[in-house]
Amino acid sequence: MSTIRSARTRRKLPPLRLFVFAASAVLFLSMIAIIFRRHAAGTLEGRFVVLAGNALLWLVPFAGRAIFRDKIGDAMWAIFVIFAFLASFLGSVEGLYGSVWWWDLAMHTSFGYLGCFVGLFFACKLADVAKLRPLFVILFCFAVSLMFGALWEIFEFSGDQLLGNTAQGPHIPDGEGGWFIDVRDTMEDILCNTAGALVFVLHYAAHALSGRSLLLDGIKRDFAPSDKAAPAAELPPAKCRRAGTAAGRRRGGTAAGRRRDGTAAGRRRACGRRTREKGGVKMPILQYKCPQCGKKFEELVAKFDDPVPCPACGTRAERDWSGEMFSSTGKKSAHCSGNCKTCGGCH
Repeated sequence: MSTIRSARTRRKLPPLRLFVFAASAVLFLSMIAIIFRRHAAGTLEGRFVVLAGNALLWLVPFAGRAIFRDKIGDAMWAIFVIFAFLASFLGSVEGLYGSVWWWDLAMHTSFGYLGCFVGLFFACKLADVAKLRPLFVILFCFAVSLMFGALWEIFEFSGDQLLGNTAQGPHIPDGEGGWFIDVRDTMEDILCNTAGALVFVLHYAAHALSGRSLLLDGIKRDFAPSDKAAPAAELPPAKCRRAGTAAGRRRGGTAAGRRRDGTAAGRRRACGRRTREKGGVKMPILQYKCPQCGKKFEELVAKFDDPVPCPACGTRAERDWSGEMFSSTGKKSAHCSGNCKTCGGCH
């Protein structure tokens, strides 16, 4: 029963991922409903491509999660959903770009800032960002943000030319049967995108100069591929006996070794040096001392609490420990017998 319960717990989605999936599904269905409603009202003409594109936008988190899996964290997908809701759903579908004069400027400024994180994502995937100069990372992210800003303006211009949209402003007749678009809207968008990218530049510069995370360390760890993660330090066998201190356990002890709080047997088991394979099963070699004759010896046992007789006099031997005992806090324990079945060191 406990195994089934733990399996169900593992299958439970993290809250942030659940928010991303639930919000994307609700907004996708909302876009489908809006398309059908406008079709029934006869107001879909000229808006179908825009509305269909907005609907497909909400499938990106599902496709991205299936493709990239844990390479892009849930926090970044949540930022994508929030930005797409503000810029695409509220701005384009609900018409806030036309009714709120500063909405378009705010979205382009945010787009410039978030575009730098796309650059940071590429930097982390292509190189070890910890070894790159902060100035290079800043310039690279800034350039990527401006590139995406330019691509967005090209996308809007293409839509205006090919589909007759007015994303870059109303069509102004040129007096010769044609029309042109005022470039002020495009330049305002580019300037806002640049301003947002400059905010990221200041953010990353403050992070690099102060040595503080400022939320960027977690994002870089989230972007870094698993094969570039720093491996856990391993202690050579000669140092395993010194792994009883708190620092030593953090550096070299395995989970099992840490649970045994640095006892001699725990350290030997953590280092993997005091086991022997018998019949395909690894069995521990433990130290014993006879309370009758004082003989010390080692014995291969199946379980840690198996009774072991003294080879000299036959008296049941007691566990013996080499080195010093340490409590769970890493301090020496002067009154530890070391004979508890689940010894964690005297407290």
